[in-house]
Amino acid sequence: MTVYVNPAAVVKDKALDYEMAVGVELEMALRFPVDVRVLNYVPSYFAYHASPMRGHICGMFWGWDS
Repeated sequence: MTVYVNPAAVVKDKALDYEMAVGVELEMALRFPVDVRVLNYVPSYFAYHASPMRGHICGMFWGWDS
C-alpha cells in the first residue's frame, strides 16, 4: 500500500518507522500481510510504478492537514 503523508508529521528519517508502524497496525486489524511505503520519499520511478494509472500518483492521505 502506498501513502502520502504530511511532510511536517513524518520526516524522511522517520518514514521507515512510520511504514512499519502502519503496516503492523493494518496487519493486526486485517489479519493479512500488508506492505506500506511512504511515497513522499521514494524515487520517482518507484512512485510511477506504484501507480495503477501510470503517471497519476495514487494513495491514501493520512495525517494531511490541508
